[in-house]
Amino acid sequence: MADYWGGGHGAAEIPSDRLAPFSDFLSAARAVVGYLHERLDFGLLMVTRKEGDHMRVVAVVDSAYGLQEQDELSWTDSLCRATAEGRAPSIVPDITGIPSLADAAEKEAEAGRPLRSHMGLPLLHPDGSLYGTICAADPQPKPGDIVGDLPLFELMAQLLSTVLAVETKAATEVRRAELAEEESLVDGLTGLSNRRAWDRYLEIEENRCRRYGIPASVVVVDLDHLKEVNDSEGHAGGDALLRLVAETLEQCSREPDICSRTGGDEFAILAVDCDETAAEALAERVDEALAEKRVQASLGWATRVPITGLQEAVRRADQGMFQAKRNKRQAPHPD
Repeated sequence: MADYWGGGHGAAEIPSDRLAPFSDFLSAARAVVGYLHERLDFGLLMVTRKEGDHMRVVAVVDSAYGLQEQDELSWTDSLCRATAEGRAPSIVPDITGIPSLADAAEKEAEAGRPLRSHMGLPLLHPDGSLYGTICAADPQPKPGDIVGDLPLFELMAQLLSTVLAVETKAATEVRRAELAEEESLVDGLTGLSNRRAWDRYLEIEENRCRRYGIPASVVVVDLDHLKEVNDSEGHAGGDALLRLVAETLEQCSREPDICSRTGGDEFAILAVDCDETAAEALAERVDEALAEKRVQASLGWATRVPITGLQEAVRRADQGMFQAKRNKRQAPHPD
């Protein structure tokens, strides 16, 4: 008995590095696909990240198709999408027996990846939004009893989603801590992040979007008549207006969003984990709130596209804001 518990000469020693925690989500994903590749009779095991209409291979062990990390695959017609959206079973021993998956299998075959069997589950962010998938595939059909491996596969998917949630939260806290360290990154009048902080936030968030495949959006706000307010009410009136706008933006945005004063009469919101639908709702919320407070401003918004990134989203949001200003100037005055 002493040997079993480690007190005798026959005790098995477990290398300490095997029990060390994973350093990040990527390390965990690599370990999971490696383990599942050894346990399951599938040539391909991989973790993917959804990026718009495509998915990126994050971690992979592939003895069937030759896929590598960072390869880009189609999401639109994939079996991964079908399983993530619940349109296909999590385990498909033989795809030829499921007519609804024939088109997806044909697309994969055209891409040089003939599939006869597939296993897939979604990987989720804490808010329930989709990060990507964990999936297995093989050019040969599998026996029906392979469905018995589903609990193991589900456990691995849950573990990876948990690691992803912890890492995402930690990255958010680090991002905030980095900016909180420097008072020079705060606009003294409004208490919002200043232009320097805004540029840093964009860079940090762009890296986070690329790594985790999450959406982000930008809303820009430009006051229409700040100069007139300064002329008629003095700079105290103008300062009060700027503080009112800052307060309104913070009230309309969510806790993780970043509100900044990016110029004299210019503001912006960096909406994290925010897709196109949510961004449009945020812009409408800001517009309505400013109107209720009789603040005249022009707005523009845009959602990040993975290929072009956040800087391009800012440019498109600015374009929308300038177009809104032009529309106001060209609108006929009421009689």
